Amino acid sequence: MGRTYSGETGKKLARQHGLNFRMAESGERISGTSVSPCSWSSGKYALVERSREFTLVPWRPVIEKALGRQVSGLVRGSGIFWDLGRKRGPVIST
Repeated sequence: MGRTYSGETGKKLARQHGLNFRMAESGERISGTSVSPCSWSSGKYALVERSREFTLVPWRPVIEKALGRQVSGLVRGSGIFWDLGRKRGPVIST
């Protein structure tokens, strides 16, 4: 992912939220709870929290409906492809 915001931004948010910041790299799958949008001079980002860390990823309008819920996505270049639908697991019959 293009680093359009500085590591300082992540560090500042880490102090505010009491979490560790982790930069997402291209090709990486991220998952967690979509906590809040963050706006910076470089654009709008989604803060995705998982365990005791968070990642900032480019904001997409589709994430608005998923605030506060589990999300996952695949980071590709300077964007992210969100996977917000429910997946059905294998059917187990008795």
